[in-house]
Amino acid sequence: MRPMVPTQITRSDILEWNSLEAISRSFVKRGLEIEDDSSQNVIPLRFDDGTKFLLVSADGDEGRAEIPAILEEHSQEYPNILIGSSGYRRFDVFSRSDAAPEYGQLNFDHFGFDMQEVAEEGTHSRTLIERLNRIEGYDSESLNRIYSDLGVVEEFTKEYQSVLEEFTSRISVSGSLDLDSRRHYAQRSLNRVIYLYLLQQIEVLDEKYLEDKHGQISYSGRDVFDEFYAPLFRGELPSDTNPSLEPFLDNFLFEEGPVEKEYSQIRPAASTKKVNELFEDVLSFLNEWDWHISREYTLRRTTWVTPRVIGHALERYINKQGSGTYHTPERLAQFLVQESVEGNLLTKFNTTISDEYGSIEQVFEEATAEQIESLYFDVLPDFYIVDPAVGSGSFVEQGLDLLSDIYIECFDVLEAGNSSRTDELPDYQSDSDRILLAKEVATRRNLYGVDLNPVAKELTQFRLNLSLLSAITDEEQLQTRSLQLQSEFNFWRGNSLIGFVEPGEVVTESFQTQLTTDHQNYADLREALEDYREGPSTDSCDITRIESIMSELEESVDQDFQDQLTEMFSQDLLDEEIQDALHPFHWYLAFPDIIAGGGFDVVVCNPPWLDLHETNGGRSTDKGDKSEIEYQQEYFDESEAYQVQGGRSKNLSALFIERAQAIADDEGVISMLIPDSLYSDSKHAILRDHLLRNTEIEYAIGFENHGIFSDLHRQFRFGLLQFRNTGETSVIKTIFHQTSLDILDAPSDSLLEISPETIREYSPTRFSFPAVETGSDIQSLQKIVRHRSLADDQGWDIETFRGLNQAREAEYLFEEEEDGSYPIYGGRNIYQFVHDRTFFDLDGPSYWGISENGDEPSAKTRVRERELHELERQFADIVVDSQQVTFGDGTTLDLNNVPMPFDEYRIAYRDVTSPQNERTVIASVIPPGVLCLNTLHTIHPYDWRRQEEQVGTTTQDDLFSLTYHPKELFCLLGLLNSIPFDYLMRTKVENHLSDYLIKESPVPRLTEDAFWFDLIWESAAQLNCYGDSFSSLRDDLSISPLHNEAERRRAQATIDAAAFRAYGFEDVDVVWSVIDSFPIVRSPRVMDDRYVDEVLDQFENLEGREL
Repeated sequence: MRPMVPTQITRSDILEWNSLEAISRSFVKRGLEIEDDSSQNVIPLRFDDGTKFLLVSADGDEGRAEIPAILEEHSQEYPNILIGSSGYRRFDVFSRSDAAPEYGQLNFDHFGFDMQEVAEEGTHSRTLIERLNRIEGYDSESLNRIYSDLGVVEEFTKEYQSVLEEFTSRISVSGSLDLDSRRHYAQRSLNRVIYLYLLQQIEVLDEKYLEDKHGQISYSGRDVFDEFYAPLFRGELPSDTNPSLEPFLDNFLFEEGPVEKEYSQIRPAASTKKVNELFEDVLSFLNEWDWHISREYTLRRTTWVTPRVIGHALERYINKQGSGTYHTPERLAQFLVQESVEGNLLTKFNTTISDEYGSIEQVFEEATAEQIESLYFDVLPDFYIVDPAVGSGSFVEQGLDLLSDIYIECFDVLEAGNSSRTDELPDYQSDSDRILLAKEVATRRNLYGVDLNPVAKELTQFRLNLSLLSAITDEEQLQTRSLQLQSEFNFWRGNSLIGFVEPGEVVTESFQTQLTTDHQNYADLREALEDYREGPSTDSCDITRIESIMSELEESVDQDFQDQLTEMFSQDLLDEEIQDALHPFHWYLAFPDIIAGGGFDVVVCNPPWLDLHETNGGRSTDKGDKSEIEYQQEYFDESEAYQVQGGRSKNLSALFIERAQAIADDEGVISMLIPDSLYSDSKHAILRDHLLRNTEIEYAIGFENHGIFSDLHRQFRFGLLQFRNTGETSVIKTIFHQTSLDILDAPSDSLLEISPETIREYSPTRFSFPAVETGSDIQSLQKIVRHRSLADDQGWDIETFRGLNQAREAEYLFEEEEDGSYPIYGGRNIYQFVHDRTFFDLDGPSYWGISENGDEPSAKTRVRERELHELERQFADIVVDSQQVTFGDGTTLDLNNVPMPFDEYRIAYRDVTSPQNERTVIASVIPPGVLCLNTLHTIHPYDWRRQEEQVGTTTQDDLFSLTYHPKELFCLLGLLNSIPFDYLMRTKVENHLSDYLIKESPVPRLTEDAFWFDLIWESAAQLNCYGDSFSSLRDDLSISPLHNEAERRRAQATIDAAAFRAYGFEDVDVVWSVIDSFPIVRSPRVMDDRYVDEVLDQFENLEGREL
């Protein structure tokens, strides 16, 4: 009998876990039920929804060795398993990973602990118990809450960094060695030891071999580096070492690194004593952890230290080095890779076989052996995935997992399905051997990467080596497989953004001649690399030949690149200076077979999110020299490769999007993490327009960090963008303001759909993507955007006017009221329908201006100068001299008599704002005689500012006619201050209500014959027209001002309700969803619950009145 309300598992409960029955009692306390078919070694439990959870006892003291067999036997029926082992001293919980595909290797999440960890009271013990109490019997999804590898990754990263810093500080070298080179040498050395230690874990090396060897040498006072590590680091096998180690040393880690080549006498430390202490510290660090090399299955989230955890830790470390990139959470990386790779692989497969399978899972469930042959022999060999900002290989590792699972499934189906081409499959010795083979094939054929940071490139290759280690299971494999990763022609160091993509980019005739001369070499290079990618055997590939051909061709390409730069830059440059500053990478030389075939099928990456000027580099300290960043900036400005970039300082993510398009196949898929600014910033308008017109955007998802990226502020916003390289966007799957990655679990059920037409109507000049969260947001936007923009000459046709700049025009601003004759308002001096401190505790004016007839500089004179200059510039037949203005019809006006904006009633609105404010748009009609600072924009009152080009002869009457009569002015004010317009604007603004945001935004153009016109203008005028400065206008409009708070609230609610109706809203639930999206603020001035109820009531009361 389980309890009605789950009770807590206690420390005492766990300490009594000496049988499956005792364990089951604890989970019954959490609300799970025991099923009937229990036995001595298993007890089945279940959640309320029927999800199964099995308790299993592993016999003997070596329980961990039994885990693979237990998981293989039970995991198909029981997706969740707890294994008690080592005489109930060890407990491990496994769940089939929801995020993993249904094919290929088994994938599990894992949480485990020893009884000793619980017995020792403290924070760690309490954390373990708290995680177990996250399990709720009524919710099987609650089991997911116990799984996390963040703790072990963070701890390993911290300790790794500490050891690395110690290693870096102790390096002994003759001559000067910069910090980056020291770190590079230290990191390669440390990674070599980690790799050897893992070989020891999988018994390639004898147990405690490294520790014993270290002890033997150091105990006798000899140098452990000179005698043991230095030869081993060069790939030389010690005489007393198992020969099976040899193939494992045949990879890049045990080649001479660039620092070692230049500084042949470099040592980890100066003295033998310090060297021995250093390596002892390294081994002590490695011995601290609970290691696990899973062979038959893949562990994702886990509390063990696995090759995957090491990869994540190294990624976190490298991302902390100030590159503008950040550790990509595994769930996010997995989604990007799975969506882009599976989707495009399926498209290519369906095209090849002329069928329409809906998923890769369906392919393996329903496809014929002949179709699987086509997948394996025709589609997969020519399917290329690249990360052009590879970092430490997070996306590459996800790609390896996914593709190796596909290869494994192909092997299984073809072996079992009477395929006629089984003799063409590669040989493998066992089931585990095929896992290794699948990983090697996927690495060589399908996965590629480039990074400017040489350490990042090495870490990617190291990460792939670690992944291969997890596939080694027996002595026979060690003897039959080479294990050389062979990825040196898949991963490169260079600047992905700079250099040639295709041979056609070369610009000089001399190089065209040279290319003809080298044509055979280029053809040979393509052929050799095609053979190389056939892998994993090296028999068909002459690596030395590839390197030789590539070296010859590089000389020609480098010279042409130099010629191109000479045309670009304003000064002559030395070859070395160019190479140091730009680090060019020529794609068609590194990947000639792929580029010639059309490009990569998938480009997936998390590029730096910074603008170029924010990256490391800065300005040169020598005034005569340019910095690396300045050279790159000039290259991007001048290069024809970048045509859709905006702004002076280029955003690196935007550049990577354009480069990704260049290297991708026409039907390729590009999937990237980007800063949220690419969805909305004005400088990226050209890029967004290009993507909408010339690509098929599939996903545009916006996140607010809230801990997703642990190294970023919780309010930082980023996005996930995926698109097909050609075509035209028809519908985008989108959602914004996501604070977790839960949306990725079932995107088809959760994402909204928006059309490019709605985007263009929403933001006709910037093409910003609206930050929608719900289906009601889409409905609301569709209602709102059908109206004309405020700047449309068939709409309200507004023209904005900026006030005085507090910094540049400070001489016209006086801080003391007695020094001036009129106030100069800033944004904090108004509120909605309020132009002074009568109703709210607003700031008083900070500045005042003096008369135009005084001796001091006058603010009005300054505004007059600006207006007259613009008037003369705009109209060819107007002449302004020192005394008067002469118009086209011959009439004149003294300068001081020319009508000015400050002579009229006009709408002013705050510049500084936030979507987190009670209201984002704050506008009021201000009285004549008041000037404004640049924190308070105004709508220009005269017609002449709306004329884009002169038509006919200019006259005073035409130019200085008021654009809006008073009723129109207050109708417009009411609409600007309304909830629906505010709702629209808070989806666009960050900190400023910029002029272009106002101008592009749609507002109903109500005229006097529209039903809602009178309701809105009269209420707005009654709210705004109080005080002596509005007495004449009140008389003209025959209205009385409202002073009573309740009456003012009711009038503003009338405006909001009528504005909803004017926009076309009909459903009160949709209106409620709009209002409910506004932030809750402390002590609201207007938007409290009573006010919201008033708006909703009035909205419903207005139903049908327009008819």
